[in-house]
Amino acid sequence: MTEYDRLLVDDYVRTGEAEVIILHDNHGREDNDWQRIQIQNCLLRSRNHSYWQLDPVFGSIMIRQRWITKTERQPKRYISDVETQKWMPTQRYFNTSHVGPFGHTTKNIIRGNAVGAMFIHFPYELYPGYRQYYLDPKEGNVRLVIFAKSEIE
Repeated sequence: MTEYDRLLVDDYVRTGEAEVIILHDNHGREDNDWQRIQIQNCLLRSRNHSYWQLDPVFGSIMIRQRWITKTERQPKRYISDVETQKWMPTQRYFNTSHVGPFGHTTKNIIRGNAVGAMFIHFPYELYPGYRQYYLDPKEGNVRLVIFAKSEIE
């Protein structure tokens, strides 16, 4: 995390828009071993304060995704609102993929009090009385930014 990133995170915490949780590792886990722990921790912490106003029978909305290929480095800092908007991925990159197949790298919007347990990209246990809504790609999809190889070298 850069000093600038930390400044932004600290400001979100200060204004109450974000909460920082530090999980201590006493067992030397690899980073990918933390993913499920982090997901469950987030689910349990947000269970009783994050809701949406939607049909209350839905415990989860599954959204399929498409990918945007980012091909250039962005500025380290933005100097104006115009520059910020100019560099927003959805305003700058139009080389998108097709919508991924059903069940492949989906994203979910969940009701924390309706989900018993989460896998990485979807809930695998909903409490009784709740069901999952599968959003049709015509209704909406997630556009995930991926980096061209030259961007990460």
